[in-house]
Amino acid sequence: MGLMLFTFGTGPLYSFLPLFMRQQVNLGESEILSLQISILIGGLMSSQLLGWSADRYGSRPVMLSGVTLATMLPIGWILMPRMSDISLMFALTLAFLQGIATIAWAVGSSRLLFTQVVKEENKSQYMPVYYASIGLIGGVSQVIGWRVLGLFNGMSGHFLLL
Repeated sequence: MGLMLFTFGTGPLYSFLPLFMRQQVNLGESEILSLQISILIGGLMSSQLLGWSADRYGSRPVMLSGVTLATMLPIGWILMPRMSDISLMFALTLAFLQGIATIAWAVGSSRLLFTQVVKEENKSQYMPVYYASIGLIGGVSQVIGWRVLGLFNGMSGHFLLL
C-alpha cells in the first residue's frame, strides 16, 4: 500500500514537472532536457553508495531517506526563482536530488520487499499481483493527475510570501 501511495503521489508530479519548468520557470526545451539528464546523473552517482548502505544498515533507512528527500523537493520547486539567471542552476540541483531520492526509494523499497516482506514460498502468488497493481496505479495516477491539473488551470494567488 505504501508503494502504491508513493507511486500515485509522485507519478503525476514528475510527469508534469517539465510543463511547470516551461510555463512557470521559463526554461527552454534544451534546458528541460538537461534536467532529465541531471536526474539520471544523480541516480547513477548515488546508486552504488545507496546499495551498499542498504546492505550495511538495512532497507528501511535508505527507503525512508528517499521518501524524505522526495517530499522536500516540492518545497524547493515552490521556492525556485522564476525567470531568473539562476533558475537553471537551481532546477538542475533539484533534479540531481530527485535522482538520488528516486534511487534511494527504489533500492530501499525493493530490497525490503524481496528480502523481508514477501516470504519465499509466497513469491509466485504475490509478485504478479504486486506488479499488476503498481502498473495500474502508475497509469491511473497519470490520468487523475492530468484531470486535477485541469481543475486548477488558471488559478493564481499568494499565500504569505509565496
